[in-house]
Amino acid sequence: MKILLLAFFMAFSLSAQNIPELRVGVYQNPPKIYLDQAQRPKGFFIDLLSTIAKKEGWKLNYVVCEWEICLEKLERGEIDIMSDVAYSKERAQRFDFNNEVVLST
Repeated sequence: MKILLLAFFMAFSLSAQNIPELRVGVYQNPPKIYLDQAQRPKGFFIDLLSTIAKKEGWKLNYVVCEWEICLEKLERGEIDIMSDVAYSKERAQRFDFNNEVVLST
């Protein structure tokens, strides 16, 4: 029984190491995305992304930056995801956009 438990814990720890970690740009644009008074990421897009991450088994690491700096970090590959970026043909040549409209203003 101890060998089986050890194998189970070893398998669990190995699978936990394979969880994709995604770096998410966070900037001040309430109520869509922002840092609260305790400097925690909050907002509509944070809630949505957290729900998707939980379902997909992703670990999210938040990177705080000004909007323009976040966009530059995204282009350089320093962050993986940035929410609330308006589509344009020029941006579509540099970034991958989702096909679902999540929120329209």
